[in-house]
Amino acid sequence: MSITDSLLVPNLISEPSGALYTCSLFNFLHMFDLFRNVGHRVCQYGFLLKLLLFCFFFTDLNLLDWNAQNSVAIALDASVCIWSTEHCRLMCEIHMNSNSKYASSIAWIKDGSCLAVGTSDGEVQLWDIETRKRLRNMCGHTSVVGALSWNNHILSSGSRLGFIHHYDVRMAHHHIGSLRHTKSISGLKWSPDGCRLASGSSDGILNIWPNDPNTTFRCRPLQSMVHPTAVKAMDWCPWQSEIVAVGGGMTDGVVRVWDINNGNCLRSTETKSQICSLLWLACSKEIVTGHGLPKNQIVRWDFHSLTRKDSFLKSKRGKGYFSRHFLSEVVEKCLGPVCFSLDGPDMIPEREYTSGENPLKSL
Repeated sequence: MSITDSLLVPNLISEPSGALYTCSLFNFLHMFDLFRNVGHRVCQYGFLLKLLLFCFFFTDLNLLDWNAQNSVAIALDASVCIWSTEHCRLMCEIHMNSNSKYASSIAWIKDGSCLAVGTSDGEVQLWDIETRKRLRNMCGHTSVVGALSWNNHILSSGSRLGFIHHYDVRMAHHHIGSLRHTKSISGLKWSPDGCRLASGSSDGILNIWPNDPNTTFRCRPLQSMVHPTAVKAMDWCPWQSEIVAVGGGMTDGVVRVWDINNGNCLRSTETKSQICSLLWLACSKEIVTGHGLPKNQIVRWDFHSLTRKDSFLKSKRGKGYFSRHFLSEVVEKCLGPVCFSLDGPDMIPEREYTSGENPLKSL
């Protein structure tokens, strides 16, 4: 049976050019499958085993992120691994040198090699990955920092006690403002235009805040939308700044698209499965959701109608596979512009396409 058959999809991440990657389920599991039967060599890829454990069981944290240099950061216990997608290799690891805390969230700055790391004891650390040196520690939280989001030089962090702190990383006195939920912060994301901050909490509240980093706890959100389960899987629409999509958790499983101007739900659809992650595809104007129990799949939705277009799921033979159309369009850059066979047991590339040829035309 395929190793992917019983694993949920906790993290979908998007490369800056707009390509979608399912690092934990495709690229890394592909690598893992290559080496898991090589005996003693498996120990050389221990970080892959750690990745499986952390990505698939600590789904309330935000442990994956992608930067403009095509490097993926993965938080693994008290270390952060930096994976090169261009060379398919581990570039480096940074260590916290502590037995009592772990990396609980990570976020790359938009441009550059600076990585923000939230920790289990409430710190937010800034690292220069090129020099592998820690630039500074920013304190303020007293509990696990489970979510981070950048807005230019402003870094926002959310904790399990429900606090959101804004840090201006250019200033010595970095803590410039705070917001508050009543429950744990499970999701945090600035809008693409930087004008609004969306924050989700474990009690199902999605708050939309104005861009006012110097705010205090007295600040009230622009809008509050209530959901039946925790708000973690959420993302802003890249081409409509007033639209945000949210995926429901274990007992909900509903995709909802909200208009933050009036707090109305524009459309929704039932997935009948836990939604662990959600992303917009700007090039095709679609939504992609990653699912946990009971379906453990990735689904692509049409934005306008929220109808299912394609999915990655189990076959009747117990094997996991991508349909040709979905694989070519969504994970093309993981292994190059190739088309995969659905007949073979190991998804063997059928042929390579030239750079000017559209593989979708032959489907």
